[in-house]
Amino acid sequence: MRSSPGSPFQVNVLDVASHQQAVLLKHPKYSLVDARFSPDNHWVSFTARIEPNRGWIVIAPVDGPKPVPENLWIKIAEEGAVDRANWSPDGKTLYFTSARDGYHCLWGQRIDPGSHRPEGEAFAVEHLHGRASFELGGWSAAGGRIAMVLDESTGSIWMMSRTGAR
Repeated sequence: MRSSPGSPFQVNVLDVASHQQAVLLKHPKYSLVDARFSPDNHWVSFTARIEPNRGWIVIAPVDGPKPVPENLWIKIAEEGAVDRANWSPDGKTLYFTSARDGYHCLWGQRIDPGSHRPEGEAFAVEHLHGRASFELGGWSAAGGRIAMVLDESTGSIWMMSRTGAR
């Protein structure tokens, strides 16, 4: 699965055996990026970039390589245009990045197993309010764990004496 070039981006699926591509997700105005299949391959999560600085974390049912119409999309959260999501191993939680508290942190949203609608409020999985931060694309959820590439920023202030200055 990949976002294909063009404006706006769309999500295509690739049949590995035949090398044939088919459009899975497309919108006339929004770029659709960062698609991830659910563990059972019956759902797909993606980010719809609705404005330069705004995006939706969305899920949609998948029925083979057929395009998924927009009326079947389920909005999970309204976030930034660079935020992305990934499924928990059991498919019952969608993890996503968000700066909703002023910092780029990792959040989770439980998904109702029947309706696939958000269940309850989003919850903080990991706050990164200190020196550590992560690359927005540099994380993955699998095997009951989340792995992140963390950056740590530090700074120093140096003072020099002007003794001996003329």
